[in-house]
Amino acid sequence: MKRGVLRGNLLRSASLVMVGLAVSGATGFIREMAIANHFGASRLTDIYLIAFTIPEFFLVMLPIVVNSALVPLLMERRLGKGEKSAWRLLGACSVVLTVGLGAFALLACVTSPTYLRLLAPGFSQHDIDLASSMTRIMLPAVALMGISAVIAAALNAYQHFLLPALSAAAYNVTFVVVTATAGPAMGVKGLAWGVLLGAAAALFLQLPQLRIHVPSGWSVDLAHPVTESKDFWRLAAPFLVGYGIHHLSLLIDRSMASMLPIGSIAALNYAYRTNLVVGQLLGVAVSTALFPTLTQHVARGETRELRKALVLALRVILFAGLPAMAGLVVLRVPLTRLLFQRGEFDAGATALTASILPFYAWGVLADALCQPLWRVLYAYRETRAVIWVNGVKTGLRLVLNCALIPFLIYNGIALSFSLGLTVQLILLIVLVRRRTRRPIQVSSSSVEVDRTG
Repeated sequence: MKRGVLRGNLLRSASLVMVGLAVSGATGFIREMAIANHFGASRLTDIYLIAFTIPEFFLVMLPIVVNSALVPLLMERRLGKGEKSAWRLLGACSVVLTVGLGAFALLACVTSPTYLRLLAPGFSQHDIDLASSMTRIMLPAVALMGISAVIAAALNAYQHFLLPALSAAAYNVTFVVVTATAGPAMGVKGLAWGVLLGAAAALFLQLPQLRIHVPSGWSVDLAHPVTESKDFWRLAAPFLVGYGIHHLSLLIDRSMASMLPIGSIAALNYAYRTNLVVGQLLGVAVSTALFPTLTQHVARGETRELRKALVLALRVILFAGLPAMAGLVVLRVPLTRLLFQRGEFDAGATALTASILPFYAWGVLADALCQPLWRVLYAYRETRAVIWVNGVKTGLRLVLNCALIPFLIYNGIALSFSLGLTVQLILLIVLVRRRTRRPIQVSSSSVEVDRTG
């Protein structure tokens, strides 16, 4: 493909994906603004974020893992064995995920005082009790998130992308409405109900469109759901392990921040989310648009074209991201004041959040640059690399946190984030360069990836 055509297709596709991400990102930012308005950078916000840590893991992880593993299998079943075979797989995955996540939620409810104490060693017993009660409200949402992720994967397999993309917006809007209505009466526990009802809204938004594809006479087979879904788990397990290791960084950050001055967890969250808007719009949009092209080049053995597409994607992210991040750093105080300073978010919270924001800036841009590189490894199905790169980064983050926090306090956590992502970026560049220098072996698995892309 000619370079000009490739650039045009990539930018056009990335722009379309960016629109969908913008809606989700905008409503997500409104959600953060609602939290800031009602609770500011306070201990109550710290408690909510600690209580939300486990549900947040599933909220972010499930769509990534389920979609990556289930969509190719559903496409393969539909094309090779027919609709009913695909729906048997869909039903089996739904049953196993619902039962498994429900059991996990029940166990987490019972053990919440114990693991929350490990997550927040700096909290008082009163703080832990409040976080535990909020966690028990939120944990049933985990099962709803699992079903929602399965439905989104099924809709994507049928080439429906709008409602799955808007499900995150449904979650965010519901969260904001519940917070605004229940917050005055229920206090910070209103945020917990916002998570639960938001997960339900995301699920029910997608159900009507899925129902039109149900084959006649189909029903969920409860006889052998584990056996029927074994291919799904074989593909999903490495991604789950890799993302779990990645998410440990967040657990480490919040655990250590709980021992810092009150409001540190909240301020770190607000500063990170502000930077993340730019990072997601660039990295996720470009890499999502690039992924089908990468899988096509892998399927055809076109190493040179793959490298050209990757270099173009990295240039787009870098050239657009550098000025955007520079603007966030230069305008950090007025921007934070404009976005958050109202209600309980006072001038002190603005100063605290703005002081952290520059330390996150490069890390978020580095993470955006990592996204196309990850997609190259996904196209090659390099699952081991996903696990060990995340392991190296997480171990390094722990060491850096211990080294930097005594000198920079909460800024040490943000700087550790940026340094860790810089090392991850370097590792991914080295891995991708080595992988793309070897001839691509065209196989049946690569053809399947291309077909699903």
